[in-house]
Amino acid sequence: MKVSLKKIIEALDSEFTLSTNNTNIILNGVNSTNNAIKNQLTFIDEKRDDKLLLFEKSDASVLIVDKSFINEKSDKSKICI
Repeated sequence: MKVSLKKIIEALDSEFTLSTNNTNIILNGVNSTNNAIKNQLTFIDEKRDDKLLLFEKSDASVLIVDKSFINEKSDKSKICI
């Protein structure tokens, strides 16, 4: 199933922030952080001790992460929500 990032953002609560203005990206799936590939969505639990390592190693294009990633750790090749 393919879905645009715009549709995902519209479905999320307004408390979420997006690290880009480009919402026209098409995602082709959701996967675990370790198995996600380009054009897939994943999330990292804010309580994980290894969340920075997971973020750095993930090949996902879009990651739902805690707010610290959006401001401080944001990798320009990945979109953070």
